[in-house]
Amino acid sequence: MIKNEEYRKLIENPSIKLTDIKLISPPEKVWRYRCFGKWEGSEWKENEFWKEDISGICYFSIPSEFNKNDDSDCKVKFDNDEIIKHMIKGCNLRKSEIREELKKTLYKELNKYKKELQSKLRVACFSEVKPTEMNMWKDENFGDFGRGICIEYKVDDINFRPDGLPFLPILYDDEPYDSTDVIKAIIDFINDDSDIGAMTRMVCLGYGHTLIKPRDYINEKEWRIVIPIRDDGAHKNYYNYDNESKRDMCSAITAFYLGYNMDSLSRCQEYLNDILDVAKEIKVPVYRLINENGVLKKHIINY
Repeated sequence: MIKNEEYRKLIENPSIKLTDIKLISPPEKVWRYRCFGKWEGSEWKENEFWKEDISGICYFSIPSEFNKNDDSDCKVKFDNDEIIKHMIKGCNLRKSEIREELKKTLYKELNKYKKELQSKLRVACFSEVKPTEMNMWKDENFGDFGRGICIEYKVDDINFRPDGLPFLPILYDDEPYDSTDVIKAIIDFINDDSDIGAMTRMVCLGYGHTLIKPRDYINEKEWRIVIPIRDDGAHKNYYNYDNESKRDMCSAITAFYLGYNMDSLSRCQEYLNDILDVAKEIKVPVYRLINENGVLKKHIINY
């Protein structure tokens, strides 16, 4: 397994090649921990996506929405002043008044650009935490204190490394990713005759800002599929469900694990019946997890 410092250098390299990234071997299996709903005060609010989850429909989230408990997730950070100096140098402008006016315009545009980049991605998150470990079950947003379900996937190239895109692990580090060098490298591709509008419409080709999270989240052992939204429509065909940012990944599902507190849900039997129906159709096992003094053991219930 690649060391953290080596991985950081790799994803911070502005000239990184896809072949370099693909040297990072993914795990054979990954898991998604999903909850059936949440209590909001005295009212139970059912998760509208749980049926899609068990049927294999994987929703690729907009980063600005999917992680409310970490608002820095996937945000792009770079040094505006460094970028502007690089851009003006590329424009070969000499008059100081033109440079100053250009700086004002670009500063405003670059701040806007940082926010826009977060919505120019779609991300699907998985975990390397096994269902017999407690980590993800204890989180109300994932395993819901043992009341949720865990879906197991085999990692294949068709679903997890689509169209040559990488499937990569999160680096847990409190030092955020700095995109300054990446943006400067992109500017260098713009020729001297390009207009300012073209410069402010740069597209960040790096993945680094999507792959670093604070150490507080280290127990999640997260891996991500990151799909950039591009003007040329590249990767659009990867989504195969109602022209939305969803993919049917049912072929990759290999098992279901029922949370050890799932019986506490009033609609447990209804949820269980739906899960068993899907499992029968796609021919995968369903395990019930039992908590024995803090140790999780699995028992198959459908074979």
